[in-house]
Parts: sequence; C-alpha cells; structure tokens
Amino acid sequence: MLVLVVVVAFFAVAIGLFVSDQIHLARKRDTERGFRLISRRASQRLQFRPPKRSDRDFYIEMASDPVAAKANGWTGGEAATVTKRFADRKLFAIYRDTELVAFERSTGVAVGTASFSTSPLEPEHARSIGVHVHTDHRRKGYGREIMAAAITLLQYEPTPIHIGTRITNIGMQRVMTQLGYHPLPETRPYLASNGEYYEAYWYNCSADTCPPAGLFEL
Repeated sequence: MLVLVVVVAFFAVAIGLFVSDQIHLARKRDTERGFRLISRRASQRLQFRPPKRSDRDFYIEMASDPVAAKANGWTGGEAATVTKRFADRKLFAIYRDTELVAFERSTGVAVGTASFSTSPLEPEHARSIGVHVHTDHRRKGYGREIMAAAITLLQYEPTPIHIGTRITNIGMQRVMTQLGYHPLPETRPYLASNGEYYEAYWYNCSADTCPPAGLFEL
C-alpha cells in the first residue's frame, strides 16, 4: 500500500510539473506572437522583443548616455543599477516584463528601448512609456517607431496609458503629433529620479483613444 501511495504521488508531481511547463510555454508563445504582431504593424525597419540577458552590454551603454541623463534627470548611478539587474536572475525576470528592445531587421543591431512604468497621473491604475534611442541611431525616425510599437503593445490591455514629455523636448512632442496624439490642456510636473521637478506635457494614449497613426496593415 505504501509503495502504491508513493507511485501515485510521484505521478501526481510529474503531471503537475508537466502542466506547469506547458502553461509556461503557452505564455511564452503568446508573448512571442504579440511581439511579432507589433513588429509587423509598427515598423518595416525594426523588430521588437523583450530584453535578454545577452543585452547586458547594450543596456549598460544606454544607461551611461550623458545626453539622456541630462534630459531625463538621471542620478548618474543608472549603469550600476543595470549591471546589478542583469546579474540577478530574479531581478532581471521582474524587469523583463516592463521593457522591450528594438533592433534593425537588416542587421540585427539593437537601436533602442521602451520601458513601461506606473503613470504619475494615476499611479494605482495607469501605465507610462519611456523611449530611449541609442546615440548611434538617432535622427533616423526610430523613436517614433519604437513609441508606436510600445503604445500598440499596451493598448491590448484596458489600463490607461499616459506619456509625458518635458516641455523643452520638441523632438518627442513632434513624435506624439505624428502618431496622432495631442497633449492634455494643462502641463503637469513630474519628479525625476534626481529629485528635481520638470514641467511636462502629458498625452492620453489609452486603448479608448486611437491606435498610433501610420501602423501597417497585416
């Protein structure tokens, strides 16, 4: 009888592990299909995917960008934070679901990222998007395509989407206009990681507004 109980328990554990593994694979396939979809709709030049641990050097280089640090009010410790994140598997898994990487279809070279965070306008309910293009690939229109992909991805969820840009960031304001979005009537400040407040325009890009302009039909 004891042997029978042990055998049944063993098979129960094996079946449980198998089901868990299949659920994990199904979620992974859904994620991959989602990124292939936004890749085809948002850009004919770029593809998008979640970050991998092999992207470590690219992320560190991006976090060391002095232009982005000044524009976004960074503290200067971003490269060390990124290094720690990629070294810790659990920490990396958490952040992996909050970012996407853009890379050229023709070369496979990574050109930029988008990050998803809570919106300061509605911290408990809404999401916000930040786009960062590598210094070697700016002024090519990649920022608009990355933002279009990020908005498209988040619009599959019912969560409100708010995108903020400093009032001095004319380039990102132009991108948002090209995508068909217009700022809310009043500027609102946001708190940067360096502790300073910046006045910003805010855009509502939720699913109940409109998809980004210029998406390609499938």
